[in-house]
Amino acid sequence: MNRGNTSIPKFPNDARVCFVGDSLTACSFWVQFVHEYYLANVPGSQLRVYNGGIGSATIDFMMNYIEENVMVWDPTHVVIMFGANDMMHYHGDDEQRTNAMYNDLKRITDEFIGRGIKVYLATEPNYYHDMELVRNGTLRLAQEYGIEYCDFFTLFDPYMKKYFDEVISDDRIHFSYIGECVIARLFLYSQGFDIDIEDEEKMLERMEMSYFGDRKNIFDRKLRAMWFAEALILIAVIGQPVEAKMKRLMGRIPTRADGAWGDLEFFRAIDYIEIRPNMDLYIQQVEAATELMLAEAAKKAE
Repeated sequence: MNRGNTSIPKFPNDARVCFVGDSLTACSFWVQFVHEYYLANVPGSQLRVYNGGIGSATIDFMMNYIEENVMVWDPTHVVIMFGANDMMHYHGDDEQRTNAMYNDLKRITDEFIGRGIKVYLATEPNYYHDMELVRNGTLRLAQEYGIEYCDFFTLFDPYMKKYFDEVISDDRIHFSYIGECVIARLFLYSQGFDIDIEDEEKMLERMEMSYFGDRKNIFDRKLRAMWFAEALILIAVIGQPVEAKMKRLMGRIPTRADGAWGDLEFFRAIDYIEIRPNMDLYIQQVEAATELMLAEAAKKAE
């Protein structure tokens, strides 16, 4: 099995890490599984891990919401994983589109570096015909900047080929629950943890969250749903006040936008209206659940 790159150092015990990406980050449990593993296996860890993924997002979209979606967690480290959505918006031949991916990734990386945040990169899995171009753009930046990275494109490929129905969800794009367990273990392996990625039976075992980790994930998924709605149905009003966005949705929801919306867009609009006014509360709940996770881990370590 090709093991890919394994150079990402383990996070410091007091790090605040935000994973930044599209739906492969936002809709997943794997980010939380990484956090759980640290607290259970690294003595004295006070690591805090946050999900900054947005479903349907591109790098350009994310740049508009860095303050509210990423910097709100005051990260010391970020892990950036983008690609498939971005590639759909690029034009030209393969070289031009790879360069566009590189340039956008460079822009968001420079933003974080300029803020004194340590950056790591990850390549998205090879589930889409343009993903090799995404990988090329990502690795080019990693090599030019000397940034450590996790090569999911390579590491996850054997599981895609052999266990596709187990590791990929019914939509044929996102990870299944088991797939998220595999991805979490591959990331931890990339950091040098003692994970035998050739033990396929072990790799496919379910991972579980702690009670407070599950609470944290519930609150965070509320935030992810809100940002998904922003990316899916409010992209045309980026930069407008929240009140203007709420008014736009409230005016369109009763008619389901004159039939232009399907169930997905309709229920995301409902999510936005219900969650956006309470965003600060959900942020507080994520932080409170994180505190309880840390306290519980410390108690178990005594």
